[in-house]
Amino acid sequence: MKQIFEFEHTVDGLYGVYLDSLAGFRHLHAEGERKKANLAKLLCGDSASDTELAGAGAECVYSYAKGEPGEPDFVEIHTCTYDEYISRTAERGMNQWFAGNMLAVNIYAFWENFHRQRIASLLGKEKSDIRAPIMGDLRRYRQSILHHNGKALKGIRKCEVLKWYSEGDAIFLDNEKVHEIILQIKKFIQELKTEWRK
Repeated sequence: MKQIFEFEHTVDGLYGVYLDSLAGFRHLHAEGERKKANLAKLLCGDSASDTELAGAGAECVYSYAKGEPGEPDFVEIHTCTYDEYISRTAERGMNQWFAGNMLAVNIYAFWENFHRQRIASLLGKEKSDIRAPIMGDLRRYRQSILHHNGKALKGIRKCEVLKWYSEGDAIFLDNEKVHEIILQIKKFIQELKTEWRK
C-alpha cells in the first residue's frame, strides 16, 4: 500500500504549499497596504488629504532586487507599483488564481506521470484501468489551463464532479473549489485503499 500512501503524501504536500501560499499572500497584502500608506505620508506629509495620499501611493514602486542599490552587482529582478502588488496579493487576486490553477495542474501531472502506473502495478492492473471521475475532471481542467490560456475548453462539459464552468469561461480555482478538489481526491484515495485490502 506504500504506493497509495505516496500519492496521498504528494497531494497533502501540494495542498500544504497552496495553503501556506494563501497565508503568505494575506500577510504580503496587509504589509503592502501599510508600506504604501507610509510612503504616501512621507511624500505628501501628515496633513495631506486621502485623495492626495492615494495618488502619491499609487506612484510608489515595489521591487525585488539582487544586491544593494548603487553597488556594481545590483540588479532589479521585478518591479511593479504598490497598487499592482496589493491587487495581486488580494483575496481572489492574481496570485490566488495562479496558485489554485497550478495546484490542479500539478496534482494531475504527478498522478498521470508517476503515481498512476505504480498504483496500477500494486493492484495488478494496467495503468488505463485505474480511473476516477475526479482525476478525469482534473485532466480536462489541466488541458484548459495549460493549452487554452485558462479558458474552459469544450471538453469541460464532460466533467463528472467539478461542474463549475462552461466552454469559454475563465477558470479560477479559488479556495472553496480547491478544498472540494482535495476532498474528492481523498475519497478516491480511500477507494484505492479499500480495493487494495480486498
